[in-house]
Amino acid sequence: MNKRTVGLLAVVLVTGLPGCVDLNEDVVTGLTPGAYGSQAAFQALVNASYEPLRSFWAQEPGFTLTEFGTDIFYKGADGSYKFGGIWQIADSVEMKRYGRKPGDIRIVDQNNDGKIDAKDRVLLGSPFPKWTGSLTSRFDWRGFDLSVMALARWGQTIDDVFRRDQNVLAGRYNNLAVNYWTPTNPSNTDPQPNAAQENPPYGDARGYEEGSFIRVRSITLGYTLSGARLGPFRGRSLRIYATALNPFLYTRFRGLDPEARTTEGSLSARNFREVGSARTPSYRTVMMGATVGL
Repeated sequence: MNKRTVGLLAVVLVTGLPGCVDLNEDVVTGLTPGAYGSQAAFQALVNASYEPLRSFWAQEPGFTLTEFGTDIFYKGADGSYKFGGIWQIADSVEMKRYGRKPGDIRIVDQNNDGKIDAKDRVLLGSPFPKWTGSLTSRFDWRGFDLSVMALARWGQTIDDVFRRDQNVLAGRYNNLAVNYWTPTNPSNTDPQPNAAQENPPYGDARGYEEGSFIRVRSITLGYTLSGARLGPFRGRSLRIYATALNPFLYTRFRGLDPEARTTEGSLSARNFREVGSARTPSYRTVMMGATVGL
């Protein structure tokens, strides 16, 4: 069985020390007694900060605690199950191997051993885009001016928490309108509704989506008049303009907004690919105004 051993944390924040010191964990044993009384006392402070973090990450599937400071994951166990569609009536023989029934979520059996367990978890893309870019352009012609700003993020995978949390297909809750499975509608995207369950088995696997997008951030169109006169006031110029913020979004992402993300790197939001239900999506705004040059 393939295994790999990794250091749990590269940097440990040590509490209880003046100013809180960032330490590399593999340097701790080489420290000499100093302002902290003794090396043993210093090591105790490091352990007190390290242990809660170690216990937290021990909740991850496939995690095995070994000697203090090192941890073992089974290959692939630190990933997620890959959504393979919905079990269909025609799959009746094969689905019995996995204890499933028509209309259930189908998970890809990575090693084809006839069961779904931690060894079938894989890394489903990356939360970091392969490339990012932006473009800003301005055009002027005979008093007219046009400026456009656009940005793109391409190649990242996002966990759409909103879509899967509001799509449990149980009778007790409101639900997003989805193409769910029935015997007469053999959908391959969402399972059969079931009022007797809070969440479909392996329901989280439906959240991972391609998060690439191109967004036009702003478009501004203006026209400038010279020698403007406003009642008793005279000005050198008058510019009238209209601005549209976030007018266009091009993406295959089915959630609210691929640009919205949870807090990165915090213990309360371990998966920083998530797009949570509490995140406010970017909204479209149209503004009109005038600028007077005196």
